[in-house]
Amino acid sequence: MKMNITMKKITITILSCACIAATAVAGNNAFSGSDDSPGLPGKPLRTILSTVVRELLDFRHDTPLSAGQKSQIAAILETHRAEIHTQMEHARDARRAMLDAVNAAGASSPAATDAAAKIGDAARDRALLTARIGSEIKPLLTPEQQSRLQNAIKDVESTVDSVLAQ
Repeated sequence: MKMNITMKKITITILSCACIAATAVAGNNAFSGSDDSPGLPGKPLRTILSTVVRELLDFRHDTPLSAGQKSQIAAILETHRAEIHTQMEHARDARRAMLDAVNAAGASSPAATDAAAKIGDAARDRALLTARIGSEIKPLLTPEQQSRLQNAIKDVESTVDSVLAQ
């Protein structure tokens, strides 16, 4: 049971990284050309996110971790548990502050601008924490596992590029 929870944590961590990367690259361009309605997320964003999820699930299925790798990765995640929790709280608080600022003063208000900057700070902090954790986990992967991970990332990037080219 504990190993399944560890794999879920690993998968969620990797999924978070990939989603951050995909949405950062896609930016506002992913929201144009929607099949649903003008200006709303539609097919382009769904294509990117579904590709991220598919690649991660394929990676997890095709690249199983050994029991030793799982326990080492679990130990790394455990050492960062407090940081992860704190970062998640900061991100949640920033999102709530943004909503409150927009509701109170409008989307163009200085309060909304300040709140949006805090969301950006939280995203930056999450990306840096994810990179630090990833740099600790990467040496635990075999060269083949690292190669498969790089290929999965390239496939996601290729999908983002093709969606943005439309």
